[in-house]
Order: sequence, then structure tokens, then C-alpha cells
Amino acid sequence: MKRRFGALSLAVAATLFFGQQAEASSHDVETELLRDDSEAQDKCPSACSTQSEYWTGQWRTAAPEKTSSCHCALPPFEHLVIDAGSSGTRLLLYEVARGPQGCQVTPSKKQEQKKDSTLSALADMDVKKAEQELGERITALAPTRVVLLGTGGFRQKGMQGERKMRELRGRLARHVQQVEIISGKTEGELAWLATRPAEKTPFSTLEIGGVSVQFATGETGGDIQSVSDDAVGIHVLSEELGKDKANCLKEEENFTRCMAAVGQRLESSQLVRKASKLIPEGQHRPVYIIGKELDALFQPGKELSLANLEGIGKKTCKDARTGDDKAKARCFNLAYLSALLKAVKVESIRKGADSWTRAAAVHADYFPNCR
Repeated sequence: MKRRFGALSLAVAATLFFGQQAEASSHDVETELLRDDSEAQDKCPSACSTQSEYWTGQWRTAAPEKTSSCHCALPPFEHLVIDAGSSGTRLLLYEVARGPQGCQVTPSKKQEQKKDSTLSALADMDVKKAEQELGERITALAPTRVVLLGTGGFRQKGMQGERKMRELRGRLARHVQQVEIISGKTEGELAWLATRPAEKTPFSTLEIGGVSVQFATGETGGDIQSVSDDAVGIHVLSEELGKDKANCLKEEENFTRCMAAVGQRLESSQLVRKASKLIPEGQHRPVYIIGKELDALFQPGKELSLANLEGIGKKTCKDARTGDDKAKARCFNLAYLSALLKAVKVESIRKGADSWTRAAAVHADYFPNCR
């Protein structure tokens, strides 16, 4: 499918911005603040006239005062985005409203639901089993539309990953309307769009996955630059540097050794070479991190400096020598993140969006009712 991020990303960024910043979305405004007015309604069309199969509702007045200005009040959609990643498959259900600003994720409790965090990676799963397990979950959720997007785990497998995705597309045709592998560049752009902060200033995002890492930067939704590397994800390097990881937990300077080992591997990576060219020299841009294993590091609205991160890492790794496997994994994760930030010359980070899927849920490439 031909990508239209250049033309559409600005609109997506705007809708995400309004959806995140306003406590009430355009749907909330129409259904909660507008009231019927029989005299004003006489001046409005009797029904919503549109070619879109998703567009239903009744005409209502645009203000409590009598007015001939009309809007079409719509029920929310249920958009299900299936993130077929390398370390597992997540089903994320978003309640989406369509209003004057386009599609927006509503501030609903149903905004994001992980129905089964134990569902394994589809790239390694038998297609018949995938059809059964996903089919049951999708039927239970009964969303308006379902999109399945494969990321680093599928990209890493090359032609084998493409064949598996074609098999899944055929098997899941009854349940899923769109099945495809997205590029690392697209994944990075979606992560940037999903993160868009309140202030309209240039910013960057660093999305860390099990297989891949995406770095994106931009000033508006129309000028996003994104690079990706499917060989330096946190799980890839954890396995690749397994021996070093084990050794570094046995010595006093364990964190420093772990960080140095990861840093040496990253120095020659495609990610570091390309990311260094994206930001104009001398220009500071806040960097937002997206990675489910890193959420516990952040306090709401606070920046975390590289120096503070290294301090946390040294303490964590020291404690991990007498801890369990989870403690040792946290030690490596902190060493990895510290080395990655140093490699791409980032001095501090903020917490980004929960997932790039938030932007996909309102993107017209995947959900035509958002056009």
C-alpha cells in the first residue's frame, strides 16, 4: 500500500494533539454539551448525508442558543490495532470519535486494553493456532475495524516473515480487515505522532523494541524524519552480549562494563550513523522514550538525565548480583538504555506515548473512516 505520511501526518498529529489535550473530544462536545432545539433543527438537514458507511447519527444544534449551525453527532468507533511484535502480540482497543478535527482517541477507560499479554509472537506461531487464538479474542471485543501490523520481528525474518504474513492474511480474513508488515520508518513516524506533546516545539522520539529501535524527529506532523535499525533491539543485544552480560554481574564495576559492551556494539550501527544526521547541529530537542520495559523509570512530567540514569543503573546492577533473573534483566536494560542515549548524543529523556499504536488507531491508512 502506498504510504501517505507526508500528506496525512499533519492531520493525524493535530487530531492526536486535540484528543490528548482536551479532556472532552469533539465527540464528547457533541454528545454532552450540545442540546436538541426543535426550531434550530428545522433549519438543519433531516439526516446525516454522507457516503461513509461509518457515519451515523442525528443533526443537533451547535450551541445552546437557537442557531442554524449544525453538526452530525456520531457514536464512537472501536478501533482494534494488533501489534505483532517480536516479543509478543498485543491487542489494543481504542475508542475513537470522528468530529470537526478528524478522528481522535477519546479519554475513555477503554482507550487501551491488553486482552492477553501472554499471546506469543505471531512471527513464530503456527498460523492455525494464530487464527484460533486471535479469532476468539477479536470476536469477544467486537470492534468496528481490526488492523494487524507486523513490526521488527517480521522485518527481521525477511522473505520468511513476508510469507508468514501472507498466510496470516488469508487465515484471518474473516476477522481482520488489514494485515501487513510496516517499515521501521513508518513505525518511527507513528511513535512520533502518538507522542506529540502539548507544546508545539520540535521534539524527537526514541522507540525501543525487542528487535528494532526507531529514532524520529520533526517540527510538525508533515516533516517527520525517521530512521530504524532491526539489529540493535534490547532483546537482540541481550542475547548477542549474553556472555558479557553474565560476566559483568560478577564484578564491582558491573554496570560500567555492561554499558561499555553495549556502547561498542552500537557505535557501528546503522541507527547511530543515521540518527546523528537528523538533528541540526547546536539545536536541542527534547527526546521522548517509548518502551514498555522502561515506564517504571519515569515520574509524571519529569525529565531523566543520562547522569541520573547511570546512577540508577549502578545501584540496580549492584543489587542484581544477589537478585533473581528479573533483577539481572533490569540491570542490563538500564545499561542498554544508558549506552543507547550516549551513542545518539541524548543528555536527558522524557516519557513518551504508551505505544505507536495510538497514532495508527486514527490514521486513514489503516482506518478509512478517519479520512
